[in-house]
Amino acid sequence: MRYKAWLRYWPQVLFGFLIAVLVFELVRDTGRWGDFKGYVDTGGYVLEGGDVYRHPAVNTWPPFFSIVCVPLALAARVSEPLTRFVWLAGMLVALWATVRLIGRMLYRRDLPPWTPALLLPTLFIVRMFLETMALLQKNAYLLLLCVAAVWLWHQRREAWAGMCLALAISVKVYPVFILAFFVARLQWRVNAYTILFCVLFAVVPFAAFGVTEAAGYYEIWGHQAFVRPIDFIFRNQSLLATLTRLFSDTEVSRLDHPLGPDYFINVASLSRDAVKRFMYIVVALVAAGVLWLFRRPLRRPVTEGGLLEIGLAFGLCAVLSPLVWKAYGIFWLPALMAIYPYLYRVPGTETPIVPDEAHRTSLRWAYFLGWGLMTFSSELFIGRHLSYVAQAYGAMPLGGIILAGLCVCLRVGRFATPALRVPG
Repeated sequence: MRYKAWLRYWPQVLFGFLIAVLVFELVRDTGRWGDFKGYVDTGGYVLEGGDVYRHPAVNTWPPFFSIVCVPLALAARVSEPLTRFVWLAGMLVALWATVRLIGRMLYRRDLPPWTPALLLPTLFIVRMFLETMALLQKNAYLLLLCVAAVWLWHQRREAWAGMCLALAISVKVYPVFILAFFVARLQWRVNAYTILFCVLFAVVPFAAFGVTEAAGYYEIWGHQAFVRPIDFIFRNQSLLATLTRLFSDTEVSRLDHPLGPDYFINVASLSRDAVKRFMYIVVALVAAGVLWLFRRPLRRPVTEGGLLEIGLAFGLCAVLSPLVWKAYGIFWLPALMAIYPYLYRVPGTETPIVPDEAHRTSLRWAYFLGWGLMTFSSELFIGRHLSYVAQAYGAMPLGGIILAGLCVCLRVGRFATPALRVPG
């Protein structure tokens, strides 16, 4: 019977294991450069008065981000290892703060971090978070900025919310899907502030570099972001890239590296433009249908249903962006946390929000299949070759589509269970 008593502490044990893994990764990645090398070099070019887009294949970020990189370059001149360590440690803090803010909106109080309702959804995105750490990317900070924007909007502080969201968009464009959500749900004040701050941040490079040089930088970045053909390599896990690999008759459909010279995955022979048009039409029709289903007002304080909508918007950043790397999958964290109380008990509640056990079981299968496709397509579980194959066939966008459908299904369902509130 003693072992059963110890089973009560499995969340704390699992939380301790997660902390150990993250700390180990922190120490190991301190010796790496990853994308952080590009950040430091770009900041250095600003300090030296050089061309920040001298390596356009490396610097694919908006000109404003070059200014943001300056403090990183200054810190790296003092100590490169310490700068990388602080950057990585900040990512762990960002993850903790992100989970805490989402938990506050869902449960109206701070729960212990080892509470399953917080811990398990976090574990579901750990594989993608470790990818972010290994490459020293900025996605964890972008996620925190976007979640902070939602929290501030939830608190009716639209100006601060707009500033946070605008900062995220000005650093990396794909959080614009969060702005699109606020536009679609008619949140005009936060929309106006976001656009205002986007304009202000866009002006900063003109002040820093001069009008002529900054205009040239925007031209280079605009060509990279909106004119240059999208990279459809198997590592690109966007929906567009996956559909192009499957239905295009171009050379990109033949993945001769690293799957072998005779490996084909395309099932049709359409042009890239035809695939793109088809995807945009389908996405537009589906989006119109979803917005019609979501026609009920979006209220504040935000409810569980509202957080499902918001979580869906976050997740779509990792599906509909033209270029999606595996690390972008951490943007599914808000959706995974918002879905959890519909399917499982949390402290202070008797039953999940979905009352019917049979219905709940089928929804749980979708929940696990969605995040499982993202997690278990990793090299760690199936080896490098099969992981490449899974990526080529779009394991992550498929998992994202399943989670998106689950969010919509739960949002439009009418459940008798009262709104979830964990007593203090």
